[in-house]
Amino acid sequence: MILFFVVVIVTIILFENKALTQVTDRLLSDQLKRFLTLDQKVHDIVIIDIDDQSIQNVGSWPWSREVLSHLVGRIFENHNPKGLLVDMVLPETRDSKGDKKLQELLQKYPICLAIAFDLEAGNSAREVGWLSGGKKQLYSAVEAIGYIGNNQLLADGARCVGHITPWVDEDGVIRRLPRYISYGDKQWMTISLSLYQMVNGESAGFENSRWEDVPYRYELDSWTGVPAQDIVFESLPEGALDDKYLLIGSSALGLSDRVSSPIHPWLPGVVIHAELLNKYLNPKQTYEWAGPLLSLSYALMSVLVIGLLFWVSQTVWVLAAFLILSLGWVIFTSIIIYSNVLLPWSLPLLAMSLILMVQLPFEWLFVNRYSQRVTRLFKGYLSNDVVNQLIDSQKEVLEPSVRQITVLFADIEGFTKLSTQISTQELAKITRQVLNILTNEVHAFEGTLDKYIGDAAMAIWNAPLDQRNHAELAVKSAISMVKKLEKYNLENPNQPTIQVRIGIHSGDAMVGDLGTKLRHTYTAIGDSVNIAHRLHEKSKDYGSFILISKDVFSQLENPLEESERIIRVAN
Repeated sequence: MILFFVVVIVTIILFENKALTQVTDRLLSDQLKRFLTLDQKVHDIVIIDIDDQSIQNVGSWPWSREVLSHLVGRIFENHNPKGLLVDMVLPETRDSKGDKKLQELLQKYPICLAIAFDLEAGNSAREVGWLSGGKKQLYSAVEAIGYIGNNQLLADGARCVGHITPWVDEDGVIRRLPRYISYGDKQWMTISLSLYQMVNGESAGFENSRWEDVPYRYELDSWTGVPAQDIVFESLPEGALDDKYLLIGSSALGLSDRVSSPIHPWLPGVVIHAELLNKYLNPKQTYEWAGPLLSLSYALMSVLVIGLLFWVSQTVWVLAAFLILSLGWVIFTSIIIYSNVLLPWSLPLLAMSLILMVQLPFEWLFVNRYSQRVTRLFKGYLSNDVVNQLIDSQKEVLEPSVRQITVLFADIEGFTKLSTQISTQELAKITRQVLNILTNEVHAFEGTLDKYIGDAAMAIWNAPLDQRNHAELAVKSAISMVKKLEKYNLENPNQPTIQVRIGIHSGDAMVGDLGTKLRHTYTAIGDSVNIAHRLHEKSKDYGSFILISKDVFSQLENPLEESERIIRVAN
């Protein structure tokens, strides 16, 4: 119970300190995103791709501002898109004519220009180009130490500016962007959110969150791409881009605009902004407090379920519960993986694993100690196979209880007279050999050797393991004892003939570990034991080696086939 509460406390600590689950959260989230990416086409977002073929046909990079302005101008002159996102920063002044033309286009059409920021404290602070746009600080934001803006002419003409600065995790993978970045007394939102708000005139409803988790919902081939050369040379049918959101970016290897992502090692950077824009265009109803609370609730529920199963020592059910609960959580996270809430994805799995790691060693020690105790106690009573069955059953058998058993007493006939006829050493040897035969036949028919009483042996059936046909097993064991002794006498003609008298009775008795702290003993006591003892004493009066009670006879499934000389039923 103490271990259970320790796991609960540790789970809550993990929930409160997200950094502790960061690695496992990333691992689970990345695997799910790779597995769940869709290959269906995205129709309302089109990427204008400055690919290698376009660079080869239009001209080497960087293109002049006149070429860029021609590209942007043809987009709006021949098509009617909803808006255009430019995934590049233009800090330097090039040809004034081209810059002027771009400025006019920025003022005339719904175009969102990019700006980049330095976030890492280890980098030298840069202030390149001009800062434009930005709003008064209203929301929680990531602080920047420098920036790269556009040249003054473009900065003055831009109606929409958003940042394109990703957050690169320690493993070099981009999983999120700061939703807002602050510099000075202003803050800038992501360029995809800026474009969405400029076109739709409304907030996307995510202002209260500091980070923007990139969904990575679609495979690379799902995005519709149009080579930039098709726009420049006007080979694209007029109106083909009507009512689309357009993003100018590059997949060309030489432009170094490829990033490492959970779904692809070298993804064009513009796809990140396409993913975020698509998320704004297809929002899902979420509540930021509900996701983490659900994760914690699921984790605590899982710990409770597995803890209760451990309480009743059902290890197989514990493992089954772990697998079912883990699968349930993975399915749930798969359903909501593209929601706008950052869940502690791995918390329930860590909580379940934690209780397994903590509890299983203690469970193993408990079971091992119990198994050793059972082995020590029953090693002389039962065959090794039956002892192993007893341990595997995980059944509590040592506590005394009243149950129906079949009791067998076997005694060497005329032992006192025999002791006067042969030497002590010879008598001891014969006694050991006969008791060994009796014991082997008890074990051969899955009986429990209770004790030796001088030259007699007492055995019981239906304890400690349940045996539906316990009476029949006892009778078969007794018959086999008589036959084995007949064979023993034939093999030892120079010895006195050995015979046994056996009594068998079925009835209720108290069985269990009835020993003390000094010595443990598993035995049976009660009238059933006394009756079996009296039957073996009266067997000679009936002229048979085996005398069974009517209670035993009534439980036999098959009629007795042995002669009356061997076995009879007491009146």
